[in-house]
Formats: sequence, structure tokens, C-alpha cells
Amino acid sequence: MNSAGNHGGSAPGETSPALVFLSPKLQELGGGGGGGAECPARPREGTEFEFFDKVEQSDLVPTLAALLGTPVPRNNLGILIAPLLGFWSEKERVQLLYRNALQVLGVVKATFGDEAFVDAERVRTNCGGLDEGREELACRWDRVRAVVHPDWDTSAIETATEELSEFLRAAQETLSSTASNYNVSRLLLAIAVAACAAISALVSFPILWPPSTTGFLYGVVLVLYGMMMFASSYVEEEQHFWYWTTSAWFLVLYAKSAHTDLKTNAYGPHYMFFSAALLLALHRLAIRWNQTGQKHAGEPDVAHTFFLTHHIVLWILIIATYSHLSLRLARHTFAGILPINISAIAAVTLGVSAFVFKLNFTQADAPELVQGLARQIRGWSAPFDLVLQARIVFVGLGIAATLVAVVSGAVNRHSGRRSGEQCTKTVSKSGNADTSAVLTDLPKRLHNLLTLLLITQTRAQNVPLFLIYELQLRLLALLHLAPHRSSSVSSTQNRKAESLTRSVSILLLTHSSFYAMGGSNAISSIDLSNAYNGVSGYNILAVGVLLFLSNWAGPIWWASAGVQLLLGYGDTSVFSSILNGRVESGKDRKWVQDERERLHETIRYERNGAANKTGTPIRPPSMASPWLQHISCMTVFMALSLLMVMASCTALRTHLFIWTVFSPKYLYTMAWCIVWHLGVNIGLGGLLYWTGVE
Repeated sequence: MNSAGNHGGSAPGETSPALVFLSPKLQELGGGGGGGAECPARPREGTEFEFFDKVEQSDLVPTLAALLGTPVPRNNLGILIAPLLGFWSEKERVQLLYRNALQVLGVVKATFGDEAFVDAERVRTNCGGLDEGREELACRWDRVRAVVHPDWDTSAIETATEELSEFLRAAQETLSSTASNYNVSRLLLAIAVAACAAISALVSFPILWPPSTTGFLYGVVLVLYGMMMFASSYVEEEQHFWYWTTSAWFLVLYAKSAHTDLKTNAYGPHYMFFSAALLLALHRLAIRWNQTGQKHAGEPDVAHTFFLTHHIVLWILIIATYSHLSLRLARHTFAGILPINISAIAAVTLGVSAFVFKLNFTQADAPELVQGLARQIRGWSAPFDLVLQARIVFVGLGIAATLVAVVSGAVNRHSGRRSGEQCTKTVSKSGNADTSAVLTDLPKRLHNLLTLLLITQTRAQNVPLFLIYELQLRLLALLHLAPHRSSSVSSTQNRKAESLTRSVSILLLTHSSFYAMGGSNAISSIDLSNAYNGVSGYNILAVGVLLFLSNWAGPIWWASAGVQLLLGYGDTSVFSSILNGRVESGKDRKWVQDERERLHETIRYERNGAANKTGTPIRPPSMASPWLQHISCMTVFMALSLLMVMASCTALRTHLFIWTVFSPKYLYTMAWCIVWHLGVNIGLGGLLYWTGVE
């Protein structure tokens, strides 16, 4: 460590550890008739910590291999430590160096090709004038072959030792430099492309003006997050940034909702306070579920400490999660599509099959969490292997999703024809549901099936987190509902501000859930346990998809839940019925009010002459759909985060932690930007939103 007590950096004190060998045989190597080696009290001139010979860290490996009589690892670039060669005779010393040279030569040939290192009748007297790299190493290897032969005399041994040492040092220096030989021009070009993407995202961001409190806080998040990417400790402990930012954001939501409540009296103050307090409490519980990062990774938490000694509590929560989800499948996902009895049977079948698989998988993966629970269930399902059980769950979910999507579309088309003929809405007698709302409710219906899929791909310890997320979504719906109903702000400005508010909530909870479920910026935190569910052999596509679902289960869930917030502020109809004491039907939908306001805005623009050459009114930029505003908000963050990570990796490419901290962070950022943002957030989320506004 350095003089300030810091460690892990590139200061001399942090990169100059002492290498100590202890053995009575070392006395044989010292001078003065066995009196020991010289022990200097001052470092060499021009150095701070160099008292003895300085060796590379990789030199330790071939030295220990020689002392223990084992082969040197094939890809090692180390050289036998010279002072310790005195343990062997001169001939044995040359043989050790020659074996070391042959092993390093294999790495050289793999790097530069073996054409220049074949046997040739040439001996070069001077290799110093050649360019560093393949030509110099080929020359030095020719000199080694010229002096290494079975008949050793004293002069030949000394020459062979010298030539072998020169070749090994030259090879080590050359091969070590190739590991950090970056193409800086390409790095800068990539940063320029990322900068163009970030600028384009900012320019297209429709909520830059007028300024607001939410916009200011969003800008603060962008700036602080970008600055964090240049500090290794902050990258390792990134979860704390999202945990604290999310907590602060909940307080901001409470302040906004409480302020609005005093003006409109839409809800009592106690509802707002209770919602915010419970939301913070659930957030606190979620972030203590898994200890992640580097500094506190081994400290006690809920998943790995509490549940290890209270496994019955874990399974009570798991059963509650599956029961709640099965109830939602029966009462909402299949409602209006299947008869009530068949809906209940389908929901119970999906829930039970998924629970049985989770129980058996946990018994095989972490038996300490199951112990003697549900032996009869495990015995009954023993003839079915885990691959088959997982496939049953996946096939059931696929059939259910297809059925819901197809029947919803058919019901919606039938309702549209009846509406055109009678100018009235057709009411479905099965389930007492409004068939015109079947398709528009499709995001919620598919969200429940997606939740069951994500639970299947999640470790048993993290399954109860989905109950917490469900409660958080409902509480967020209540906090977002009060500002939306405020009549003190114009409809356009209110919708713009609320759209950004919802997007910030989704952004913060998406990243918080990733770390709360055990994720981090370290490659070692990737969970591979569920990557082969239902896969009997290696399939790169299937394993890759399952691996992403397993590690990004929380962010994927919030991406789908965010669509509900954008469409109808979550379960606002549920909260309205609870708070107002009445039941609201699905026909009182937000999109009707939005469309009415949009028409008023178009009329005002037409009256002001804002029309194109064809006479079609121009829609004002402020009236962009909530989905486009949300995607713009998320794209701005993703583009700027990618730009900052690429800039930090380029600026700190010689940092000690470039391969252990910054490079893994870059890989995670690419996964966030490409797979999650483009695939899940825009692809899946856009599809769900499109079906919800039809």
C-alpha cells in the first residue's frame, strides 16, 4: 500500500511487494562461507523499495515448478529467478533454463507463427540491431540452438546460460507488451461514434424544456453516474449509487404527491404518507436481500444468512408468491377469454407445475434450503427429470401466451365489428368483462405470464422479491396518480412532467432490482445455475437467452411493469376503487382522455395556422406519445452511460484494474444497451405498449 494507506493502485508502494523465500538451504547460496546473503538497509539509487533483485510476478510460477519438480504451465511468461538457480549444478541449471525456454517458445510461436523459428543453418552474431518482436526473438533462438548441445564443457555451459537468459528476457518483454498494445485510434473512433449517439439522443429528447424538478434530478443522475465510471471503487460498489438514489427519489415522489393532495384533496394525506413509508421500507428490505459488490459481499443478508437457518420461512414466502401469481392468472390473465372454471384449472396447473420444478431444482442445487420439506411431492415427481419438468413449464407458458394473444385479438376484432354495427360496446357474459378492453389489457395479461417465467429462472432465495416488486408497483401507482389528477397544471405540461417522472422511476427501480437480486459488475457474480433449465445439451442460443433471463430477471420485470405505468399508471383502477369506495370498469381508460386532449391541441394549432402544405394539422412536439418520451429518456441514459464507460476504459487502459474492474463493466454496459435496452425495453416493451393502446 502507499503512504496514505490506500491499496490497489499503481504507486510504487502498491506495486512493489516483497518476495520472501524461507529455507535452511538458502544459507548455501550466501557468501562469506555460509554466513548469509547481503542485506542492504537502503534501497537502490533512484528507487523507493528496490533492495534486492526485482523480478516479475510471473517469474514465481516457473521457479516454484522447478523447486517442486512439476512442469511449467503452458501459457506462463515467467523466467526462473536467477539467485535460486544456485541450488542446482551448472549442467542441471542449463537444462532447467532450456526447458523454460522451450515452454516460452511455444507461446512465441502461437503469437507470431512458427515459420521464423524452424531449424535453419544460420547463426547471427548480433541481434540488438533488429526490430523488437519476431525478428529479434528468431535471432536469439538461433543463437540458443547454436550453443545448446549434449557435450557440455565449462565455456559452453556459461555461453548457453547467457544465451538462454537473453532469449527468455527478450521473449518476456515482447510478449508482455503485446497484452497492452491498444489501437488507440480505433478506441477514439468508437468513442466518437458513441458521442454522436449520445448527442443525437439528447437532441431528440422531447422533454428538455421547460425545466422541472424531475428534469433537474434526472440530469444530476446522469452527471453523477458518468463521473462514477472513472473510479474503480465506485464501479465495484455501483449498487449503492442506485440504492441511495432510489430512496431519495421516493421522497421526491412523496413530496410531489403530498403537495398535490393539499390542492386537490384527491386523497387524504395519510394515504400518501403511508404509501411513501411502505415504499421505502420495501426498498430497504429488497436491498438487504443480497449483499453484492466487493467490500460487503460476505456480510450477512436475507438470502444467504437468514434463509439458511429459517428455510421454512423461505418456502412460506415462495408458496405465497406462487399463490398470488396463480390468483392473478385466474382472475385477470384468463378472465374474459376462458370460462371461469377452466381459467382456474389453467392457472393452478401452471402455478403447481412451476412450483414443483422450483422445489426439485432447489433440492438438487441447494439441498440445505429444502432439507425434509415436501418429501411426498419430490417422491411423486422423481420419475420426471428436471429437464422435462422445466420443458413442461416453458411449453405451458408458451401455450398460455399464444392463447391469450390470439383470443384477445379475435375478441377485439369481433367487438370492433359489433361496435360499428350497433355503436355500442359488446359486453362479454363470461367473466363479466368488457371485451373491448381485452386487447388493451393484453400487457397486464402477458405480464403475469412473464412473471412466472422469470420466477422459474430465478434462484429460490430471490423468488419472494417478486412479491415486493408487485407491492412497490402498486404503491408507485398511487404516488403517480395524485399528480396526474391535479387540475392546477395544464394538461400538456402535466403529461410531459408525469411522463418523465414515470420514466425516472422505471430507470431507478430497474437498476436497483438488478443489484438487489445479487448482480454486480464482476464476471464472477453471473449466475449460471438456471442457464440450462430445459436444455439437455449445449445450445448457445437457448443457454444465452436463459442466462440473460436469469441474471436480468428484475430489470426485465420492471421493463414490463413500466409499460403498465405508462399505459394506465399501474393498477390505478384498483386504487381508485379502494380509495373512492366504488368499482371502476375497464372502459374508463386514460387513453380516451389523452386522445380528447390531443384533438383539442390539434384544433388550437390549426386555428393558429400550424398546418403543412396539404392542410393536415401539425402535431406539436409536446404531444409525443408517452412511450416515445419514455424510450427517449431511457436512450439518453444508455447512450451517455456507454459513452462514459468507453471513455473511462480508454483513459484508464494502463490502470492496474483495467481487466478486473473496467473491462467487465464495459461488457455489462454492452449487455444493458444491446440486449436489455434494444431487445427488452424497446422490443418487448414496445410490443406490449402497442397492444395496450389499440
